[in-house]
Amino acid sequence: MEQLKICIEKLRLSLYEVAQEKALTDPEVVQLSQLLDTFLNEYQQKSTNTQYKKRFH
Repeated sequence: MEQLKICIEKLRLSLYEVAQEKALTDPEVVQLSQLLDTFLNEYQQKSTNTQYKKRFH
């Protein structure tokens, strides 16, 4: 989970930097945004599963 958090933070910073120089519709910005969404969804899913396991096991 910690590695995933680090990856998310690095991607978030990269997205911010690229979006400062390019249009939000630029393919690089869109690609980074979609990749960040994927990692955030994975983090959310793992977080939810962890909370569920703690509650019911």
